[in-house]
Amino acid sequence: MKLYYKIYKKTTVGQSLIIPGAGLFTLEDIKENELVNEYKGELVEKDELERRSLINMAFERNYGFELTDDFDIDALRCGNELRYVNHSSFGYENCYAREIFVRGNNKIALYAKRYIQKGEELYFDYHMKNTQWVLKYNKLYDSSCDDHHH
Repeated sequence: MKLYYKIYKKTTVGQSLIIPGAGLFTLEDIKENELVNEYKGELVEKDELERRSLINMAFERNYGFELTDDFDIDALRCGNELRYVNHSSFGYENCYAREIFVRGNNKIALYAKRYIQKGEELYFDYHMKNTQWVLKYNKLYDSSCDDHHH
């Protein structure tokens, strides 16, 4: 119901703690399973997003999100702050994405996987298929984690 009325959590973009780029941080506490926000962007056909992704990966700016068998969301040009939520897995993710149906349309919504304190960076598991990017990303992620443990 909160998505229907567009009641979202307050967030801000800042320097990510795990990659050299941007990340999204919460400006308020979020309860487990509470709606964070809707992933917004341009609705495009799958082959169009694939074409765009090849170009966008060269600039390390890929904000595509699978929606249905035929359509995806591209948040690069007209997305909201949720496009800055970075990938994390191995239990570090504090959010999860869900496809929901609102007012006759499929939407992607991000929810808190656990209680999230004000100021935390938000992460969710992308379930990525592009292994080349995953390997590069995991190297950055692993070195960042090592720094926190030493």
